[in-house]
Amino acid sequence: MSAIRTDNHCKSDELRGSTGKYADNDAGHLQGPRDSSRTRAATLASAAFLTPPGIPAIAAAPGRLLAADDASAAQVADALRRLADAGLTACTLWLPIAAEHVERAMEWLAAEVMPQLT
Repeated sequence: MSAIRTDNHCKSDELRGSTGKYADNDAGHLQGPRDSSRTRAATLASAAFLTPPGIPAIAAAPGRLLAADDASAAQVADALRRLADAGLTACTLWLPIAAEHVERAMEWLAAEVMPQLT
């Protein structure tokens, strides 16, 4: 199974940083309360499953597909926009496809889907 990451890694302390409560640092140790004058926005991320059109899936997706197997780029972009409208700030696309199809899938996403999201 191949994955395309379109998100940034969010550390656990970033989600709790503006609360003033104790948070874990990178090493997993507790650190003191955060300065409440600093505000950080939380990143809400999720994984979405997608089989690009014309590319066979090698396994069933472990969850609901982002769009139908034969979805157009416009339908995929629309589904991603709806997730963003609901508050999602980052999305990782999981593609249950064979390795030999990854380049073609990436090209389709870059050329057809991503331009509709800007």
